[in-house]
Amino acid sequence: MRGERRLALTLLIGCCVVLAGWTVILGMTLPRHLNVHHWRLVWVGFDVFLLAVFVAVAWAAWRERQVLILLLMVTGTMLCCDAWFDVGTSLRTGSTWLSVSSAIIAELPLAFLAFAGHRRT
Repeated sequence: MRGERRLALTLLIGCCVVLAGWTVILGMTLPRHLNVHHWRLVWVGFDVFLLAVFVAVAWAAWRERQVLILLLMVTGTMLCCDAWFDVGTSLRTGSTWLSVSSAIIAELPLAFLAFAGHRRT
């Protein structure tokens, strides 16, 4: 077991180093403005996956399945990502306040409830 733990920690540290480097590279090379061709597909696709996770959470809670614990973490994480990208992509547009309000009123409180439910379960 010790060897497996050491290998896992080594892989995790390696992932952290690579991700940190990649983040710096992206920060220096990404364009300030980008015209995206599949914008609608990406946003609607993310919301479809979020809906699927909500359905799975409801099913797992109703059936009292242990997978509920994992699904609550996934739901909370997806809601935080949704809030982050909604607000981040709306900056300096007419919908900034709508995105910020949506994050404060809906997405982040629901994420908190999902994380709290995960912890409690």
